[in-house]
Amino acid sequence: MTDLILHRILKAPRALVYQCWTTPDHMVHWFMPKPHFLTDIQIDLRPGGRYSSTMHVDGNAIPNNGMVLNAIPDQLFAFTDLMTADFAPVATPGLGFTATIRLSDHPDGTDYHVTARHRTPEDAARHDEMGFSVGWGMVATQLETYAAGLAAAPDHLTMTLTRRFDATPAQVWAAWTDPTILPRWFGPEGIACTTREIDLRQGGQWRFDMAGFGQVWANRHRYTLMRPFERIEFIMDSDDDASPQHIVTVTLTPEDAGTRLTQVIRFPDAATRDNAISFGAQALGETTLNKLAAQLANV
Repeated sequence: MTDLILHRILKAPRALVYQCWTTPDHMVHWFMPKPHFLTDIQIDLRPGGRYSSTMHVDGNAIPNNGMVLNAIPDQLFAFTDLMTADFAPVATPGLGFTATIRLSDHPDGTDYHVTARHRTPEDAARHDEMGFSVGWGMVATQLETYAAGLAAAPDHLTMTLTRRFDATPAQVWAAWTDPTILPRWFGPEGIACTTREIDLRQGGQWRFDMAGFGQVWANRHRYTLMRPFERIEFIMDSDDDASPQHIVTVTLTPEDAGTRLTQVIRFPDAATRDNAISFGAQALGETTLNKLAAQLANV
């Protein structure tokens, strides 16, 4: 047998499940079993288009180059790692398979059917032994949770901070990406950051302790997207793979000879967001931006 099959009913709208498979900004949030993650996602939905990314597993960066075979909005998506863009054959494919994701309506959401077809029974057995059923099953659960969250009202899961700074996008970018500057201002008023590890690149991470008011909190930021002078995305947690993960997006937009910063924090669930808001997260975030403003004023 060369086919491995996963069939699930996802409690999320079919259109959003399709978007999650075909949009880099969505894919980064669910595709890898946590705590692993993706960067460098490129998707060209035409037949023969690029479908590639870099997988980060236990500190190792693993290129994953493939090609789109077919994309029918809200119905089907197929790709392969046997070829790269424009049908160029791969000399040494990874797992050597073609995946077809079929979506159809179901009373509870989406009928989700995945077929992974391999060149040989041996390739299929190897993929199965590597954890196809468990790994793709975990990813399907993460996909369901993320897509269902997208369907919810945004205010139920997110908190947004925004501020205009009298600084160029390049200067604001430097404040977020220079390892000597970021720890000086990050965190609410009264909080100091002590770095344990810092690598402010896409695929890198910042591990640090926030100390203040007689307490110390462990933190970790794992950077999934770094688009110079425009956008930063990272996963924020308590430096513990079992802790709730928050998705943070920072966008920089030129505005009136300055820069408009918009920071959106996506919480793992509505209860976590409500607890943060009741604790004063919005006001604490504003004091963090005050510290950033002071830092930029000294540039």
